Amino acid sequence: MPLLLFLRLAITMWYARAVPYVSSSLMALEKQAILLSIENEVLKDALSCFLSRFYEISDGQNHDLILTDIVKADEKSKIPRIILCKQAQKTVPDENSNVFLFDTPFYAGELLEKMQLILSNAYKFLKKSHISFGAHRINRENNVFIHGETGKETVLTDKECDIFSALFEARGMHLDKKTLLEQVWGYGEGIETHTLETHIYRLRQKIEKDPARPDIILTNDDGYCLRSE
Repeated sequence: MPLLLFLRLAITMWYARAVPYVSSSLMALEKQAILLSIENEVLKDALSCFLSRFYEISDGQNHDLILTDIVKADEKSKIPRIILCKQAQKTVPDENSNVFLFDTPFYAGELLEKMQLILSNAYKFLKKSHISFGAHRINRENNVFIHGETGKETVLTDKECDIFSALFEARGMHLDKKTLLEQVWGYGEGIETHTLETHIYRLRQKIEKDPARPDIILTNDDGYCLRSE
């Protein structure tokens, strides 16, 4: 057997061995498209072989997620991007970007779980073009928050809208910081609790009448929720 073919088969088995099943939540989603922007051809072939069991492999035209080994943590995009890189190569991504760093080497099961989490959140958030809670409203098409009492329109960042979406989905229940980090950032490496706290602080500065006494985004113990009335 040629050495290159042997290596490709060996690496394919190494990356694919940890996933004997497909989770029900992954099966429930529409089959989504992944763009493999991988410079390492052996790794690209292995990932293509493995991921084609669960996703469409994009030809570059339309895709829901980008998987790459090219480190560009400063790049901003509406499309989520997972960067495969060694610990020594890592830089903290822009907290407002859709960039998630994933340590190598890795098990295929762990990567699939990460992709599933990121795609399910993106899918859930993008499905709703408008969010209404109490008298307030968010237009997700242009990221505008409309205050129910004053009618004031405030432009939000993508991550600020994602925070609102996650809290809205909680239906009045408090979400702890860990859960919010997982849902909004996919709990990407380099994203710490203070990142969430900073976003909440900035959000309150934008939308609350009195940020020191918030009545839209409420705090309770280690979590947050939306006031619905």
